[in-house]
Amino acid sequence: MRIFADAFKEILNYMNDICCIGHITLDKIVTPKQTTYMPGGTSYYFSHGIRRLKDFKNYKLVTAVAPSEYGIIEEMRKEGIQVEVLPSRHTVYFENTYEENQDNRSQRVLAKADPFTADALKGSALANTR
Repeated sequence: MRIFADAFKEILNYMNDICCIGHITLDKIVTPKQTTYMPGGTSYYFSHGIRRLKDFKNYKLVTAVAPSEYGIIEEMRKEGIQVEVLPSRHTVYFENTYEENQDNRSQRVLAKADPFTADALKGSALANTR
């Protein structure tokens, strides 16, 4: 029984308290004065926000991006964010165009990432989340 209890404690050490599943996006921001390119998406900003909490060590992001965006993932990992990447042919890519009045915005979807599927998530962070 003691061996089972020790093994269970070790398994718990690898589990996550919080898991976010979402696409990191590429954002093209167009204003009358400039055009800017940057990563974005709810999962990206949520991950950076949770990293600033006192105890974020049991957090994991599961995302799907194209290989061309793996640099964004590496930057997040360098900041201490645990990220699991599912393969995707494309990354979600938005173009947000603002007028002189910044309250007026139009958005176009320039690319869609592959969707998350139950099969792809099996064995990923969900299987190891408390």
